[in-house]
Amino acid sequence: MTNYSNLQVAIALFIFFSSAVLLISCDSKYPAEPFEAKELRGQSGELRFQLQYSNSDLADLELHVQGPDGEILFFGNTESGTGGTMDLLCGLNFCQHAGIENIYWQKGRALNGTYRYWVSYYEAPNGNAAQKAPSSYILFVLVDDEVVAKQTGTLQGGNSETFRFEYEQGVQSPI
Repeated sequence: MTNYSNLQVAIALFIFFSSAVLLISCDSKYPAEPFEAKELRGQSGELRFQLQYSNSDLADLELHVQGPDGEILFFGNTESGTGGTMDLLCGLNFCQHAGIENIYWQKGRALNGTYRYWVSYYEAPNGNAAQKAPSSYILFVLVDDEVVAKQTGTLQGGNSETFRFEYEQGVQSPI
């Protein structure tokens, strides 16, 4: 049985202003830092999913995108048979651009249909689950370099909810 008197109690206040997400955490060993959207990096394309997250030195968040054909792109499968490519990866031991992961489809290669995408909390420092730092994230969906959807949240383990995006070539869905 858990002894709740030994657990620290954290209070998080989320303030959403424009494209910024601010997380204030009280009495936490690893507080999430204030977080604002960074410049979009990585390869652009007809269809693109980008994850940006805070605390990349203490947390390893992973972007997953499942195409209409069922294939999942993530750090363990960086190229799909339909032309999807993960060109930016970020992990605790390596990071091309601090806290940014990017998956895109080249012009004319993205399939029409439902794309599912989510974030998973992959790893804490030295694999120590007790030291998982909270990490705020922003997920962008872009069609022809225009943001058409945005999701925000915070993880300290597990997975985010699974988001859906309906894609039809030549048609942009509004945010």
